[in-house]
Amino acid sequence: RLQENPNDLDAMFMVGSAFRDVGNLESARNFYNKILAINPNDQKTKDALFELSPESGYDEYSQGYDLQTKGDGSAASMINAAMHYKKALQINPNNYKAKIALGGLDSDNKNYQGAINYYVDALKSMPATVTLSDGQQYDNPEIYKTLSQLALNQSWLSTQKTGEEKQQLLDSAANINK
Repeated sequence: RLQENPNDLDAMFMVGSAFRDVGNLESARNFYNKILAINPNDQKTKDALFELSPESGYDEYSQGYDLQTKGDGSAASMINAAMHYKKALQINPNNYKAKIALGGLDSDNKNYQGAINYYVDALKSMPATVTLSDGQQYDNPEIYKTLSQLALNQSWLSTQKTGEEKQQLLDSAANINK
């Protein structure tokens, strides 16, 4: 798309996000800055660029995420992931993605109260709306996902459900998020 229209802001954003996703943060920053040079009021791009700044804690969050999702799954990997998420929160206490990830780790370890605390903190930190490339604001879908995780953990904490019952709840939550 960029070959046909070098000023296609949506295509530039997608390329910048792809660079971010593979860890090429400098190229991602370059694409986001090109967008802002054309449209300095693009809030979505401003937010994406801030996420890559040292003040956001993104680097620490990203390292934790990689350990959690691409690591060997060992307890040591999960502990290291949690350490990176906590460092991300030291850098930016409003990093709701790190709070959600820590909630997930606590939930996996059956520390349901800890998970609940992280999910509640995440809900307090996350923006209520997101702005898409069309300039329209929409409800932040992360809110609904986090609320469903919060409800699951509250249920698990209060009833200590069996493995089969937990799987049924997870399946129900997965359908809600679709």
